[in-house]
Amino acid sequence: GVCTRGTQKGSDMQDLRLPVGLRIPRLVAVGVNAGLALGSLGLWIVAYVQQLTWRADFTAFYTGWSLVANGLGQRLYDYRLQMVTQQQILGGGYLAGGLLPFNYPPHVALLFAPIALLPLDSAYLVWSVLQLSVLTWLCRALWKHLEAECVSVQGRVLGISTTVALPAMLAALFLGAFSVFMLLGWLNFALALRRQDDRRAGLWVILLTLKPQIAVVPALVLLAGRRWKAIGVMVGGGLILVAVTALALGVGI
Repeated sequence: GVCTRGTQKGSDMQDLRLPVGLRIPRLVAVGVNAGLALGSLGLWIVAYVQQLTWRADFTAFYTGWSLVANGLGQRLYDYRLQMVTQQQILGGGYLAGGLLPFNYPPHVALLFAPIALLPLDSAYLVWSVLQLSVLTWLCRALWKHLEAECVSVQGRVLGISTTVALPAMLAALFLGAFSVFMLLGWLNFALALRRQDDRRAGLWVILLTLKPQIAVVPALVLLAGRRWKAIGVMVGGGLILVAVTALALGVGI
């Protein structure tokens, strides 16, 4: 059923009148989540101040983006060139094996190449702000979804604080990975299908192609469900990405 504003208020008020013994565990859980999130943020800041972030996945991203920013996009997957470029970026240093390679699709490098115009530390900071913005978007979408499902305010706070406090979330943010983007894409893809909004569902699959292996299951879901409008948007958007990338970096890429 549809949760109206009136019944939502009633649900919240009923939740607030729960016996103290039932409210305390939920409040403790929210407090623990808040502590974990703040602690993670503190560790993240310490790592940045101590210049430890160069060991993260972001260095691989920055390497690929730098090649495109410097007009070498046609050699994006030349790993020897990647190694030389990465070691120059790190001032002669190197990661395990000599190279943490950029092995993402070319449109990823094309999309984020402007960030590589900044020094590595500054670029990492900009990327972190972008990640936090995406995390905020994710929390907002999750809040609206839980509200529509008639979850109380306390329940929504608990759900979102648990998401933010996950150790895997800290790891993803510290490494500069695309995990937050993927989680946002998965959530909105599922919500679009529930609303029968096939066009948006197809668009969210296109976002998931930042990590193509993550887009496989949603694409199969659309095929199995014969969601032809969503499939059309997905394929059409994919062809546009291919065309733009080919024009910018060469057909060979």
